[in-house]
Amino acid sequence: ELDRGGNLTMSEKAQMWGKFLANYAANNPYSTEDDKMRDDAKGRVEYWKGQHVNSKTAVYADNYNEPVVDMEFVFVEGGEYEMGCGDWAGDCENDEKPVHTVKVDDFYMGKYEVTVGQWKKFIQATGYGDGENYWRTKGMAKPDFPQDDNHPVVCVSWNEAKAFVDWLSGKAGKKYRLPTEAEWEYAARSRGQKVMYATKTGDLSRVLANYKGTGGKDQWEYTSPVGSFPANPLGLYDMTGNVWEWCSDWYGKDYYRHSPVDNPQGPTDGNSRVLRGGSWFNLLKNFRGVARYNYHTWDHDSYDGFRVSRTP
Repeated sequence: ELDRGGNLTMSEKAQMWGKFLANYAANNPYSTEDDKMRDDAKGRVEYWKGQHVNSKTAVYADNYNEPVVDMEFVFVEGGEYEMGCGDWAGDCENDEKPVHTVKVDDFYMGKYEVTVGQWKKFIQATGYGDGENYWRTKGMAKPDFPQDDNHPVVCVSWNEAKAFVDWLSGKAGKKYRLPTEAEWEYAARSRGQKVMYATKTGDLSRVLANYKGTGGKDQWEYTSPVGSFPANPLGLYDMTGNVWEWCSDWYGKDYYRHSPVDNPQGPTDGNSRVLRGGSWFNLLKNFRGVARYNYHTWDHDSYDGFRVSRTP
């Protein structure tokens, strides 16, 4: 009923979700076991308390599940923000500057990174590479560490990630794609807020994300099962750490100097594609929400994965 609440103001929706969260935590006998449901409710409360609380006609767009690969999607309301590395974001790299105004339209983003299990459905359905022998026939072994179906798929190049979203689009009858770099940063920073890391609190610790080494909640030397750490305020998991995530854009070191305002798509060509978010292999500076990385489209490594997006 909350998702179908009609033309409520965002502040009214925040109150409704707050009441749901309080009731669920107090009365649901499984509440101590279902952190993800409570995190989702908290994310919705924070969402409706955001920058557009004065909107009088906004209607919440449902999150949904894509049954082809059992993939959950989160609705991200579009808006305007200042993209790039400002004083609040620590030491800036040259390709993270200058800060520039960007507007993005509404979009959906995968709640989790694409998993090994979801990738298996793709290669089993298409025979891509050589079905079950995919990693061997593509010239690269499976990662030399254990993973189960709930871990993020790695050793996947940009070309291969693109093949996955194209296949999913055909099967589902929807236009799935990789997120643009502007969309990725907007979502990581909870609709463009000045937060250093894309975690639940905007801070970084081993309670909040998987990065190099272990300690605290981070018991994984390599990848962790998706959703092992709390979501950011939009309800997106592992936007900081676990694996680098491919974006659709070609990489341009100086692109920010001449980026368009509306829905930037990146340079028209290039030698490499953008990745974002940092991984289990990296240390702190790579995890900032503004940090950029790039790789050739055919390259794949044990710390590279991806997440799917879609235009409504």
